[in-house]
Amino acid sequence: MTDWHSALPAQGALAEFIDQGGFARHIRKLRSIYEKRHDLIHATLALGFAEYLEVIPSAAGLHLTALVRGPYARNTPKIVRRASDLGVEVHELSRIAARAGGQHGLMLGYGAIPTNDIPEGLRLLRLCFDDL
Repeated sequence: MTDWHSALPAQGALAEFIDQGGFARHIRKLRSIYEKRHDLIHATLALGFAEYLEVIPSAAGLHLTALVRGPYARNTPKIVRRASDLGVEVHELSRIAARAGGQHGLMLGYGAIPTNDIPEGLRLLRLCFDDL
């Protein structure tokens, strides 16, 4: 009574999808898409935001993290609010910090953002720094 397993036809279809290589093809396709997004954001931050952000190297996940540099660090909450007002959602690194008082930073997720929308989002994010 406690194990209401998935419907057998759905399990069979999934097993066939995996056996025929569909799942592996899907993973390869997504890996390529996410790698392009990661590289685009990383390159843009490294070149266009060097004065403001220090990108933390990463090879996994669907986000990039960057530390906010020098005098801009104290304005991190303001930057996040401004970005949100412009339709760009970034998160403060402090949201996931183990303890208060850590480094100021931003997390930029890209899993659900179409690759073609990334340059405009980063342009808008840059305005949030330029206006300080």
